[in-house]
Amino acid sequence: MDIRTLPSGYTEWGAPAALRDAVACLWAQVNDSSAERAGLVLPDGCTDLIWEQGRGTYVAGPDTGPVATTMAARSRTSGRASTRETNPRNRSTRCSVFGP
Repeated sequence: MDIRTLPSGYTEWGAPAALRDAVACLWAQVNDSSAERAGLVLPDGCTDLIWEQGRGTYVAGPDTGPVATTMAARSRTSGRASTRETNPRNRSTRCSVFGP
């Protein structure tokens, strides 16, 4: 998957077979708008390894409550979420981390 070709919005897909023991899913968030976009990260108990355009790579989570975010105009963010087995605090089977 080439993040440069994804449509604006949130996209999520399953982890490659070789990573499924440790990775619940892969995801990307794209903002093609000329304006910043506010969002809300909903807690799912996952720890995410995130790459954010202009910021680099960092680790986030697991969150215990909703977190307000702002996505820069014309930016891309991608990440991977840990599985329940690699994160014992994970109480969710869902992988989606971004609200509408």
